[in-house]
Amino acid sequence: MPTIRLYSKADYSAISSLIEQLQDHLIPLDPLKRLCRKPGYTKSYTDHVLEKASIHDGAIFVSENKGEISGVIAGIIPIQSTNDLLEFTKVKEGRVIELYVKKEHRKSGTGSRLMDAMYDYFLEKGCTSVRVEVFAHNSVARTFYHRQGFTPRMIDMVRSLRAKKDNEKKKREE
Repeated sequence: MPTIRLYSKADYSAISSLIEQLQDHLIPLDPLKRLCRKPGYTKSYTDHVLEKASIHDGAIFVSENKGEISGVIAGIIPIQSTNDLLEFTKVKEGRVIELYVKKEHRKSGTGSRLMDAMYDYFLEKGCTSVRVEVFAHNSVARTFYHRQGFTPRMIDMVRSLRAKKDNEKKKREE
């Protein structure tokens, strides 16, 4: 059974590796093929996640299994802007910005235990709900979050204009 604990600086290399694995997992799921992992991504994005957690009253938890970091979750508590408050009721909402469990540790309860640690953190901070973004084509993650009690609220629709351009070109050629 893995131990869930707060991130420490000694975990930097391990969570960097997990963030890299997460990006590699997401790249083929991107329907527009915009995601990539260029040189320098791993350090830059790991630093970004750490900074975001620091600035936005967030937390990062890791799962440790037999001395190995097997998963990571990062969450933040964004502050609603003045403009947000003109169109939304005031709410303190936690947001999971990253969750990744190594492939060999999935289906073991590790993801759920990481989520439970983040729920507890958000509750301690006075949050009333939790938000997460997931690729529409990431059916495994969507199923996981559904089992966690999440429901879709907004769907971000994207259309490539390349298809429109290609269709117009075909029509002209006919």
